[in-house]
Amino acid sequence: PGITTQPAAANVLEGENVTLSVAASGSGTLSYQWYRGGAGDTSNPVGTGGASLTDGPVLATTSYWVRVTSEFGSTDSQAASVTMVPRVP
Repeated sequence: PGITTQPAAANVLEGENVTLSVAASGSGTLSYQWYRGGAGDTSNPVGTGGASLTDGPVLATTSYWVRVTSEFGSTDSQAASVTMVPRVP
């Protein structure tokens, strides 16, 4: 599979959810696994396996990336930085 649109960086208000998406193409059935952390770090899987991810609440600046898999192999996205914006009292 190939990634045609990478997940985009986002600014998210403290305590809110973030939604990220990816677009991929390729032969066969594509499956998606999202991870929180730097690209290639598989220690913190998140999400339910779709092309979009909603996660939160965001309490710190972090990154997310996705691995797209088919019966022909897998491709990793770039990491998208999610910046937590503190609430102003």
